Amino acid sequence: MQEYRRKQFLTNKKYQLKYTSIIILAMLLIAVVIGVTIYRDFSQLLSAQYITEPVSWDKYAVRIVFLLVTVFFIGIFFSHKIIGPLNRLEVMLREMNSGQFDGSIKLRTGDDFRKLSEEINNLASKLKFISEKHPQIKDDFKNES
Repeated sequence: MQEYRRKQFLTNKKYQLKYTSIIILAMLLIAVVIGVTIYRDFSQLLSAQYITEPVSWDKYAVRIVFLLVTVFFIGIFFSHKIIGPLNRLEVMLREMNSGQFDGSIKLRTGDDFRKLSEEINNLASKLKFISEKHPQIKDDFKNES
């Protein structure tokens, strides 16, 4: 048995580059915010009037936790644009596999995989048309599930 080898890393440039860019921008944003915060605080700390104050690491920990929570929720928001449509596609395909061809996939504005959902909707309408002409097809789908 021949092992499958990836020949092309960018299989769908639009989606892969979009989400890679989002990840990189989020990392850069975190780095800039933390860098600016540390620079500002240490520049104040090193000035003559604050030289006797000890470094307060707890405020950095709070800021880092806040940034991590913020990035987590931003990640959930953007990943939902992928996972939500994929979940709808999976449900629709499961319904079609059990002989229900009258459904359709409805995606929100801005969701990804719009073209794929259109193709699956077209397939469902064709299968519905065929199953109306040949009702035994629905039974064949139900028996194989």
